[in-house]
Amino acid sequence: MFETISRKITNRMIKDGVIEQDELEIYLYGMELFFTTALNMLILIVLSIIFNEFWNGITFMLAFSFLRKYTGGYHASTPVKCCFLTMGVIFAMLLAVIYLKITVVASVIWLVLSAVIILLLSPMDSDNRQLDNIEKIIYGKMVMVVWGTEILFFILLQIFGFKELSISITYAHIIIGLSLIAGKIKAKIREQGV
Repeated sequence: MFETISRKITNRMIKDGVIEQDELEIYLYGMELFFTTALNMLILIVLSIIFNEFWNGITFMLAFSFLRKYTGGYHASTPVKCCFLTMGVIFAMLLAVIYLKITVVASVIWLVLSAVIILLLSPMDSDNRQLDNIEKIIYGKMVMVVWGTEILFFILLQIFGFKELSISITYAHIIIGLSLIAGKIKAKIREQGV
């Protein structure tokens, strides 16, 4: 989707002497990642505004993005699939916020269940990036720090009466847990050559 635009920009950067030819692949990857992330954020903002759930959308995406950065999990095989999957996840989360009025107790139960999955399965390698042992230790510690911070925010939002926003953190953790399970299944299927 963004490969053509990214390639044109990076080729121009090489032509203008901004980057070297041997840096092409790194910058190409970075540009594609930037455009995909920007599109995902735009989709989030538009859907959140359409559903009149702007702050829930932002809270979800912040909680999801900060934790997901270190947990890993399922990755779509192409940027287009990633965008559609992201749009589906955001759409489902917004519908859940609107129609599933879960209680604080249910939210805490879901947080505990997702925490078990997150802390057991992360950090997870992806197809594009295999973590070495030191990275696994560092990412594992970061998962605990970010997870703990988000739980603290969940508690503070509950205390100060922003229960709906706190539930968006719960949904982010549920989606990350499901993503880790899906990533584990994908890795097992790949190992078996199916």
